Amino acid sequence: MACWPGSSLLTFFLLVLSGLRAQAQESVKPCSADKSLGGKIEITSEWIENGCRGSIRAVLRFPLIPRTPQVIGKTAIPWTAQLASTFTAPEVNYELSTSGCSGMTANNEETCHAPGGGKSGKAILGKMGPLGFSTDPHGPGSLTFNPLRPEISALLALQANRDASTPLECVAVPGHSGSGKSRWQFGFMGLSIGPLGPSCTPATAEALDYKNPFVICIPPSDCSYPTDETSRLECIVHSDRHAIIPFSGESSWTSPRASDPYHQGIRSYTVHWEICCGCDEKPGPQVHLVDPEPQKQYTFESNNPGTLEVKFKAEVTPATPDSLQKMQDKVLFKMGTIGNAKMEWDPANPGGKPAIEGDFLTAKLKFTGLPVKNDDFGEKKVELLVDGTTMETVPVKIFFPKLAFNHPGGKSTDPNWFYYWQEGNVCGIAPTDIYDGPHGGWGYSKPSLDSIVRLCVLGPMANSGPEGYNSRNAYGSLTVTGVGKGIKCVAETLEHERHHILIYQTYHQAIAGDPKLDVDGDEITAQGEGTLDGIKSDPANGDTFNMGGNYSSYGDNEVRCREVERKLTIKYFPEKDWANPGCQTLPEPYGP
Repeated sequence: MACWPGSSLLTFFLLVLSGLRAQAQESVKPCSADKSLGGKIEITSEWIENGCRGSIRAVLRFPLIPRTPQVIGKTAIPWTAQLASTFTAPEVNYELSTSGCSGMTANNEETCHAPGGGKSGKAILGKMGPLGFSTDPHGPGSLTFNPLRPEISALLALQANRDASTPLECVAVPGHSGSGKSRWQFGFMGLSIGPLGPSCTPATAEALDYKNPFVICIPPSDCSYPTDETSRLECIVHSDRHAIIPFSGESSWTSPRASDPYHQGIRSYTVHWEICCGCDEKPGPQVHLVDPEPQKQYTFESNNPGTLEVKFKAEVTPATPDSLQKMQDKVLFKMGTIGNAKMEWDPANPGGKPAIEGDFLTAKLKFTGLPVKNDDFGEKKVELLVDGTTMETVPVKIFFPKLAFNHPGGKSTDPNWFYYWQEGNVCGIAPTDIYDGPHGGWGYSKPSLDSIVRLCVLGPMANSGPEGYNSRNAYGSLTVTGVGKGIKCVAETLEHERHHILIYQTYHQAIAGDPKLDVDGDEITAQGEGTLDGIKSDPANGDTFNMGGNYSSYGDNEVRCREVERKLTIKYFPEKDWANPGCQTLPEPYGP
């Protein structure tokens, strides 16, 4: 920006006005003394760092004054001359907050979490002197408004340090290493809103990287880029006709890489801005949801009927008795249903109305009885409403206790995991399959009796692979058995037992008609022992690979069933696993 000596600047405007004064027609008037010109900017953005996803919110409120002196000597600068110049903010009141973050790294090796936090304060940007506004060299930057273009430039770094951050911790899942600690930052790094054109292009607007200034291009006005001297003078002299006050708008953007698990940085943002008379005035008491945090996990208790309690907490600013009482009458908490589970608010919180507890608004909600369907668990929305309008929405996740026996359907002797994984088709448990609790191990079948798989206590735990067996002769060695946990272990067990059934159905009739086809008694014909499942075994030895123990007579049958575990064809769905512990429980998921 050019630096005009005070007298020269006044002379320039007076000369121009004297030549074109007859055309003047005021439209934008000065603000009144009790509602001075000011602005408000609110930015809500979504970010991801090392798989940790969370939101950041920044609210700026600021007065605006002409950058040039309003009086030079004894002569007042005309309002039109002020509009033709630039307005600047001598100070900024800011509120920075984050809901924190949670998630898993793209390689599924670490779970990460950072708590929510917030900072607020006032930043001094400069002061007005006899020759105009002087920027504070030790301040965080500048914030200016040009009403003719129109354009807002907030070149600010507010709390761009450790003060505006919360601890971010990543913990390795079982079987991996590499845990670490860093910071989840939520400072404000700048904003530019200007007319589309040479100084603001779509390419610039989309070139938003990790915590760099936001750039927003808007449609140009007739004074954004004057095409000739006559147009330029018209904009300056009749600035009150062309200035855009009030100036407001909203812009949203989503990164094309928002769904990319390896993306780092911003995923989306929404910016709302207002420049008007009195726009910098701070509203009445504000309320912010503190608990639950985003992605918080809840699990039903193991009692019967199972219960789950959700506690709500909202922070009121300022936390004065008057503000708390006023917001108590305006605020309601709300949460989605969990299937057919009974939902009951605490007597002190009818319909979600909060109670005052210290400096917070709080409420309790109780669910009784686990839902019938597996799909009834999972992500639910918690809402904070003010005067009936949803102000904040936070996702939470609901789980069932994996090893408990308090589901509402099926057999009461079936554990929750068996009931819900079967009902929800989570990992291939057929409607005819059953649970046999007293029997040890992972599962078993009775091929000569039926095609039912009996799953046992170790089924939803961890498989025992990889396992190696050696023939100690020309048949060589094998590495078999699955390595799954949770739902994948169940799928591997089902694959294993169904292969026993398939082998029986494939060969039993022929062997029964001619026992010489299976001289070693492993239920596989001599021909089958040469090719079945890509394994070649000794047709004269039922345990070619020396499994021993219970398998000494049919090891060749068993080893093939362990081999197909590694070539798993039964589908399993981690996103449908709502057991705790399970695939989606953090920070230590169990499976697959």
